[in-house]
Amino acid sequence: ELNSKFQFDISDFIINISPSINYFTNQFKKDFYTGEPEKTKSWKSELSLVISNYSKKLSYKFGIITNYGFMDNFEEGRIFYYPYIDLLYKSNSSLSNVYLNLNGGLDFNNFRKLSYSNYFIAPTVQLKNTNSDYDLKLGFRSLISKNLSFDLNTYITKYKNYPLFINYGIDYFNFSFLPYKYGNSFKVIYDDIDFMGFNLKLIRKMNFGSIRFAIKTNHRKTYNFKHAFNIPKYKIEFVGNIKLSRKIFFNWEINYIGNRYNAFKNQFLQQNPSSANLDYELLRSSFITNLELQYDFTEKWNVFIKGENLLGKNNYFWSNYFEQSPLFLSGLKYNFNF
Repeated sequence: ELNSKFQFDISDFIINISPSINYFTNQFKKDFYTGEPEKTKSWKSELSLVISNYSKKLSYKFGIITNYGFMDNFEEGRIFYYPYIDLLYKSNSSLSNVYLNLNGGLDFNNFRKLSYSNYFIAPTVQLKNTNSDYDLKLGFRSLISKNLSFDLNTYITKYKNYPLFINYGIDYFNFSFLPYKYGNSFKVIYDDIDFMGFNLKLIRKMNFGSIRFAIKTNHRKTYNFKHAFNIPKYKIEFVGNIKLSRKIFFNWEINYIGNRYNAFKNQFLQQNPSSANLDYELLRSSFITNLELQYDFTEKWNVFIKGENLLGKNNYFWSNYFEQSPLFLSGLKYNFNF
């Protein structure tokens, strides 16, 4: 990866020009079905031109992003153009503002990036670039009081070749005895998807701690498959930390993940997974609750006790991969704060 940034000040305007070049190679020893080695090369050049202006009430950025990309089995020789708009309008008191963001981009997909999203993908992946035609967000942000902030926005995003994950079937003809072909590894597929929904965030800051509450809704429209697999419709997050006394702290993290669909190969016994039909299952919602109590002996030493996944004995996000049962940990920490 090679990138740079140039900035010019002209009167009340700031002009930013940012060129970059990215190059990736991915090599897999064997394809899941054919057993043949696979190697994918991809590169992308990008040039963005953004003009900015900042004032007391209205601040804005506008410009254009251009991408020229190449990937094996991907459309070559095409230049992609994306708008870039960032508007911020402040109230007279500057405690509230309305904002609008519009952008897009051409994103690389590689094994490392996809494995961060799903740890259980098979080490053989068909790779495609993801094209975000536009990502539009309109929101309102306000400081309700000195210590309470509120942020509400609605968004619409349009993707081409968005990566999704489905379960591979068991390969009964796995004569090379590769572990991931015995079932429950994930395959990466792609679909054109439109997302829309809203985000709500409340943050309360206090002298003795802070609390954050967030909700995200996600409505999906797919074009090739029946569902947007493993993408929940609702997510709720409630996290915080409180100073109970001068040396005692209490932290918590509660996450709710809504229902989502998974897809899998519905095989007959001894059937080759490549010829099996694709079937669907509805994965139930789940709560993940983590609590921690901490006592500080000094600025560097503290002792803690915490519980993880306290209310979810059979929680899971990915099909057939259960989270750990309720787990209790205690220990001693040292802060290397040089």
